[in-house]
Amino acid sequence: MPRRLHAEQLETPTHRFDYTNPSITDSIVGRGLGNYGPFDSSISRDFTDATFTMVYPESWESDAQRFQDALIDGHSTYYPNGFESFFRMDNVAVGNTVTVDGTDLNAYLDVVDHIQAADDDIAIVFTSHEMRTRGYRSPYWAMKALLTSAGIPSQMVLVDKLRRRSPHHVDLQYLIVNIACQVYAKLGGTPWVVNRPSSPVDLIIGVGKSEYQSGRVGGVERTLGFASAYQSNGAFLWFDATQATTSHSTFTDQLTDSIVTAAEKYAEREMPPENIVVHSYKRIGDAERNAKDRLEDEFDGVDVVLSHLNTTHDFRLYDDTDSSGLSERGLWIQTGENKGFVMTGGRRDYRPGSPVPIELTVEGDTATQAIAQGIYDLCSVYWKDQFGANLPITIRYAEDIADIVENTQKVDDEGLISVDIDRLVHPRLRDIPWFL
Repeated sequence: MPRRLHAEQLETPTHRFDYTNPSITDSIVGRGLGNYGPFDSSISRDFTDATFTMVYPESWESDAQRFQDALIDGHSTYYPNGFESFFRMDNVAVGNTVTVDGTDLNAYLDVVDHIQAADDDIAIVFTSHEMRTRGYRSPYWAMKALLTSAGIPSQMVLVDKLRRRSPHHVDLQYLIVNIACQVYAKLGGTPWVVNRPSSPVDLIIGVGKSEYQSGRVGGVERTLGFASAYQSNGAFLWFDATQATTSHSTFTDQLTDSIVTAAEKYAEREMPPENIVVHSYKRIGDAERNAKDRLEDEFDGVDVVLSHLNTTHDFRLYDDTDSSGLSERGLWIQTGENKGFVMTGGRRDYRPGSPVPIELTVEGDTATQAIAQGIYDLCSVYWKDQFGANLPITIRYAEDIADIVENTQKVDDEGLISVDIDRLVHPRLRDIPWFL
């Protein structure tokens, strides 16, 4: 039976586009990037030049060329002058083109050595929606895995999105900004962040795990855990993963190490953290609690808060005064001293909403509503989509990483490629969001 509950409105996040000036903000990502450039363009960057390797089947040349022209030279008033201008870089060009002789897995595998030999900054690989869903013979997952393990950032482009008659078509003026932002992030850049200068949190660590049954029938379940570190404004910092194991105790110890390592990387690059929040979409367990104890021993005065973000409950939030039936976004409903619901979906412009709020349970001293505000903020820093996500990046990216890991293991189990799942992410990719 429906219940009426008291809800408070969280502050609406806005996007920030300048590291040195917190007043440089915009509610629309594309407009903000066009007017101000990316968040990190006002400071010294390790890169101002970049070259791309374009990889596509010969039969898709016209699609790939149209996309390349838009990416490099610009497209419409939304992205008028291309990658260099949009991201305030000096020289950006396509360094090499690698054509694939067909659309089957073997044809793609045949060009991996050519991509490595090109030695460009990122490979832009054209596949399709159908390829992505082929399972054991998927060029999409095979190429993502092989390039990631070789230390080559890759950007997958689904050709269906470029074709107007496809049910997956996306208008190029929006698609090009989304893909360009992912490419820029994989070069090491920070396209935008959320503007929340008064956040009580320094560091947010998203924790996830991938569970996989080896073999098509039966087999032993392997578990691999991972931790991704973000500043409170959503800027990506670091990725670390456990080894795949069948031992629960080994998994717990390694995941604890990964969480602690993420905090240590923050301390190396910024300063010793004072307030850390751990987000987990799985129930909080020994790994998170052990990490909390170790971090509080290692860093003087640090406050570590553990939070469980659950979306598998039966609770739904509706608004019968709106024609969509969906509630407003950013509602916070406190149901106990350390728990409540935060509506990160709800009514949305340009993207489907959702009636499913996040059920939040917190272990720690920071006010639960402040944790909820941070969760809502992180929905607007989803660099795969300028319009944001229904979930915070700590959880959305954890799901994306698990998807990559599980599909890599499928292709690897078939014996068509050889990838050491424990070394899937090359060390030089750990400080960029390789999973976008």
